Amino acid sequence: MTLREVQLSVLQILKDIDAHCRKNNIKYSLAFGTLLGAIRHSGFIPWDDDLDIYMSREDFNRFIETWNYEDYYLDNYITNPKCVNTFTKVKKTANRNAETPFFVDIFPLDKCPKSKIRRKIQQFYGMVFILMTRRNVRLNSGSKVERITKFFLKMIPSFVARKICFLMENKISKYAGLATNFDYFACDVVHDVFRFLPADSLEYLDMHAFEDSQFPIIRKYDSYLKREYGDYMKLPPVEKRVSPHFVNLQ
Repeated sequence: MTLREVQLSVLQILKDIDAHCRKNNIKYSLAFGTLLGAIRHSGFIPWDDDLDIYMSREDFNRFIETWNYEDYYLDNYITNPKCVNTFTKVKKTANRNAETPFFVDIFPLDKCPKSKIRRKIQQFYGMVFILMTRRNVRLNSGSKVERITKFFLKMIPSFVARKICFLMENKISKYAGLATNFDYFACDVVHDVFRFLPADSLEYLDMHAFEDSQFPIIRKYDSYLKREYGDYMKLPPVEKRVSPHFVNLQ
């Protein structure tokens, strides 16, 4: 299977997600490299093989509740004990047990309190959630603290870690549904607990070309992409143009 065939398969998943969101009035935006691809290439980054989207926690919960299709399943730490992601992957049911890159990642955005102390507490919950989900530390520093942390994480039984994950996620999302002047908080890898998006990021969306379709993107994409990628219209060196998942399929 070629990289282009993988891209087209993943694109179909996004089209089905988009149709579901339109039907259920759920807002979302292209995110990360998918948003970059939309702006710089009007489609996939040529060497990319997956798609990412953002949803507010409220819309994310409604998506999870209403998504029920035999052709797909939702892969997260609740549905899959072996999952090490803090976000949800939408995958084809036919590929449930296969190591394939056919998925769309959905990242829920949680609202943050204005209080600096409460925000720090929320960030702490986020870091615990990440550590308990991934059961690993990805600092690669080799420090004594890192080695000790990895040791204790491995000592925690899986069922206990999952209960802690569930508790921490509830703590993180406690501000869902409150005033929209709260900033959004993205919890993925450890450094992301310090990433904040403007509170109106998902309120103002525009449609933008992506391959043969149009999908919603945040109106303030320029500041977002500059923060994430710097001079985002400049292509990276050739040696860094590597597919993140496709190499596992070859």
